Amino acid sequence: MKPFLILLIFFGFNLRAGETAGAECRVLLLNGDRIQGKYLGQDREMVLLKTDNAEGEIRIHGKYIDSLDFGMKKRVSDADYQVQFSPEQQVLGDVLLFSEGQMVLKTAWVDQLILDSSYLQKVEAVHQATQVIYRGPGNPERWVYSIGGSTHDGKEKRVIPKSAGQWVLAGQGELATTFPLINSGLRLKLVMEIPEVSYSESFAVVVNNFPAMEGMGNGEVGRIEITVNAREFRIDTVDGLLRGGRVFGQRKVPRGSMVRPQPGTIDLLLDYDLQNQRFRVKVGDLVIAEWQGSDEEPERKAYSPRMSFGWKFEPEHQVKIHDIYLSLRDQPLPEESVELPKDAEAVLFHNGDFLRVNWQGVDAQGNWKLALTDLDSETTMNPERIQMWLNQGARLKQMRRMAGHVEVMLSGGEERFIAELVTADSESFTLKREGWIGSYRIPIQLLEQVKFNPYY
Repeated sequence: MKPFLILLIFFGFNLRAGETAGAECRVLLLNGDRIQGKYLGQDREMVLLKTDNAEGEIRIHGKYIDSLDFGMKKRVSDADYQVQFSPEQQVLGDVLLFSEGQMVLKTAWVDQLILDSSYLQKVEAVHQATQVIYRGPGNPERWVYSIGGSTHDGKEKRVIPKSAGQWVLAGQGELATTFPLINSGLRLKLVMEIPEVSYSESFAVVVNNFPAMEGMGNGEVGRIEITVNAREFRIDTVDGLLRGGRVFGQRKVPRGSMVRPQPGTIDLLLDYDLQNQRFRVKVGDLVIAEWQGSDEEPERKAYSPRMSFGWKFEPEHQVKIHDIYLSLRDQPLPEESVELPKDAEAVLFHNGDFLRVNWQGVDAQGNWKLALTDLDSETTMNPERIQMWLNQGARLKQMRRMAGHVEVMLSGGEERFIAELVTADSESFTLKREGWIGSYRIPIQLLEQVKFNPYY
């Protein structure tokens, strides 16, 4: 049963935050309703919104809200590191100091973010700015729905019944769109909730038009198809240049071997390195396939990627699409992927080497001080040689789930984390989190989305 929603409308409600203009915001409710207006802040557990459809301010209790959407900022991040607290929770920043178990980061939203290092799972180098060119699901009008090549009305509820910020695909068909012309590599991230489908069901994600895989025609140019069924992830590729002919590649990965961030939720990533014509498919942090594209230099560098997803046959179940991110990437993919130890701290170098270590700190010159776990010695290393530090040892702590937590998204989705909402007004959100030393203010102009009830 859907929760009964009560909106309290106050005429002339006086709140100091309401004296400012407020940020444009779309409120998505758990029952699927949505309201657009200006965000004025929060009074205890009540969100305050000014909308053209009502006189005065609207107060909505947070327990009825799915998310506040402030719009994609398309920021370009130039931070040196991605610091991860847990899968899908990370911030971007430059490491200013690391000593005595505390790391100090400079981020786009605060000059000094002080972290307890025992809550950090991974610190990974970011070598190039990332620009997000699409974040969705967004407006379904730009997507074309078809069955067997015949276009249908994409608004049919059996195909895309829209819930709070999600698309739900409940029927056979393909939902597709073509993105603008680009001349760099790309990263596609798709966050979707897939049930334990039956053996007769197959859900497919297809990306076309890669320049390293030319010459097929009939919609088969540079085609990569990732299919999820009851048994496996299957990855099919079609390359018209590889070894001078029409080549089909196929890789199968049993579903039982996947590591899922949450039950039923899959973070599917496709990375394309245009410079080296290399492809990599990941589920969460786990690489399930990687391969080289054409052996020949592609004739064209610019291309318009086309993406589609949907059920191949009439399904018994539904798939929920939570997030779609398409970003440009100019940095090359690492030459090889390495599975690091799952019970220790370790550093991975760009050449594929790795060492079990305890990361002791950062010296005045910015070098990393490392204690080699199994060699009973210490060393100092230039961080430019290090791809990532991963902490999966006994010292790693996890934040406890609590009421009042919200999930915050910014930097084109590259920064995303759960924290406790301390206070909010028309200009900023103030947050604190277990593992943070202190509370921190994030200006609303940098926020993209604030999700309430993040655990449900």
